[in-house]
Amino acid sequence: MRRFGGKGDRGASALEYAAALVLVGALVAAVTIIAIPDRAQTATRAALCQIFTGKNCDGDKPPPSAGPPSPGGSPGTDPNTNAVPGSPEQTAYNNAKQRADLANKNNDDLGAKVKEVGDELLKFLSELVGIDDALKCIHGDIKACLWTLVGVVPWGKAFKILKKIPAAVKLGKRLKELWNAVAAARKEKAAADAALKEAERALAKKKAAQEAAKKAAEACLRKPNSFTAGTGVLMADGRRKPIEDVRVGDRVLAADVRTGATEPRAVTALIRHRGPERLVSLTVDENGLPGGRTATLTVTARHPFWVSHPYWSPEKGTWTDAGGLAAGDLLTTVRGPSPRVLSVRTSRRAVAAYNFTVEGLHTYHVMAGSTPVLVHNCTVDVPGPGFLTITAANPSPSEIKAAAFMAGLGKRVELRDPVGTRAGGLTSDLLVDGVPWDVYTPTTGNVNRIISAVASKGSQVQGGGVIIDLSRTSVTPEQLANIEARIAGTGARIGSIKVIP
Repeated sequence: MRRFGGKGDRGASALEYAAALVLVGALVAAVTIIAIPDRAQTATRAALCQIFTGKNCDGDKPPPSAGPPSPGGSPGTDPNTNAVPGSPEQTAYNNAKQRADLANKNNDDLGAKVKEVGDELLKFLSELVGIDDALKCIHGDIKACLWTLVGVVPWGKAFKILKKIPAAVKLGKRLKELWNAVAAARKEKAAADAALKEAERALAKKKAAQEAAKKAAEACLRKPNSFTAGTGVLMADGRRKPIEDVRVGDRVLAADVRTGATEPRAVTALIRHRGPERLVSLTVDENGLPGGRTATLTVTARHPFWVSHPYWSPEKGTWTDAGGLAAGDLLTTVRGPSPRVLSVRTSRRAVAAYNFTVEGLHTYHVMAGSTPVLVHNCTVDVPGPGFLTITAANPSPSEIKAAAFMAGLGKRVELRDPVGTRAGGLTSDLLVDGVPWDVYTPTTGNVNRIISAVASKGSQVQGGGVIIDLSRTSVTPEQLANIEARIAGTGARIGSIKVIP
């Protein structure tokens, strides 16, 4: 006998088959339990109600449709493209993915039960009406089957039908149990898929924010966003310190723009520039009221300020570059009325400008007169206790990465504009504890070429070291495990070699 679930079934879901089985099963119950041809339509509806509710239904209701639509597939976002390890969003996504996978597995398991009941129903129908008509009922137009199969039943063999009554009742109960399981599985799958899609959206948003922060960090180093000397910074203990005097390890008062909460955070890196800059002079009404005290801030055009709204709530603020501010904009302070921008003037001149990186929250407050104003830092992640100062006008991402890496090892690091014979070059000078180092970012996959290139830098670093950034090559740190011994064998005078992936 042909089994339920053959070639014609490919692509159909367990839920679709279950709907088909239930409707056919209702007809089976009708024609075998009630067995009166001229009341077949009413009997079918009654059988459906008996199977699903245990009660009789109104005979005037229209016939049932072919069952509920099958649910859509699982969300298709590739989680690997938005992975943010360790984040709450990643944890929520992992949990949602696990739930969706379990719902899909349960659905697959249910499919096996559907096939089993389908085989039983097919066998029952074939004994009652013949195999060909039974197959038409299962694999053809289910709705039409409900209204036409009645005419196929050999009503002259009433005794045969009566003998089928116990089996029909048993099959009806199994169909009811199957339908309950299918309904629960369908509901859980829909909920799990919805939760997974929401988690995917949150994870993608988190990833996008991280990418934006990364790009902003690179931009703030290549195109400085800093304050001029003399700008006051609000420290964690309430003191004011000129921005040029802030040092790594100092604690400033930072703020979480999502909640408005303030807390002390450490300075982890210093960024200083000197050269022609587009400057913005902001005149600010300190208490936001007409006729109040005013103060002036001078800042590079790209430095972001947190701009609030008349009835400010943290989630409605926006980061706006100084060059994009306009009269009437409300800035954000620690407490009290929001300072209001009164006027914006731009100019261009050579100045020394200062910025720094703040641990975690990446924000700090500068003083507009006696009023603190919330601004963004220039983010350079330093994973350790060292000191990093960046004065280079145009450091590359690899140079910034290498400088932060060395500072994370507890070193005192400076990334500056090249001097001497290197002045005007495309690279920056990297000093680690006062000793010259070089950053090498190979693109070749040939280990021997990398070793030769590093050996050639001996005269350049003058006994200092070389940092190899492998982010643009297929070569792994393991392949360079013995590089110092191989470099020493060439006679090159290189003090130390660090490899970062």
